[in-house]
Amino acid sequence: MIIERFYRPLVKKHCCEYLSSTWYIGGVKALELNLASFDAPEELLIVNQSKQSTEVLMFDKQIVFKTYSKAKEKGNLFGFFCKLTKKITIHKTQFPVACLELAILESLYNPSMVSQGYVDELVKKVLRKQRKSLDTTLRANILKKNKHHTSINRLYKLSKTLNEELAEKIKAIIKKYGYFIN
Repeated sequence: MIIERFYRPLVKKHCCEYLSSTWYIGGVKALELNLASFDAPEELLIVNQSKQSTEVLMFDKQIVFKTYSKAKEKGNLFGFFCKLTKKITIHKTQFPVACLELAILESLYNPSMVSQGYVDELVKKVLRKQRKSLDTTLRANILKKNKHHTSINRLYKLSKTLNEELAEKIKAIIKKYGYFIN
């Protein structure tokens, strides 16, 4: 299929040409890539240091460019989040991708009503299979940067339905570094 053949090299070329700095794949697609799902998404989140926009890549495939910044002070948090990535090779093309912990939080941040059930099920799948290997200190470090409070609250609610011990660990992190959202 044309899309499968050209999509990944086109994403890489587009990001290399139109971004002035490093970048990584985040959000739902990063979560899927961490779970070895390599299909071409309708919308791909690219986190970078300087560009915020939505662009059509090919046909109905879009790239959403996003930055991380602090509201009250000048500065960019991208450097911190960029360190939480890993390289994944897909059809001979290498991509920087958010690690599983960050991908979970980015996916839970603001899913559309259409994709919320899908995202919740993906996260539950990860929590069931990999709950012992997930790094709780990484979640705490992200909250210390004053980011992903909504996501960690959603993760807490999902974990309560699956594993009380994990839910208590997440609750302790929220109490120490964040706040609860009803």
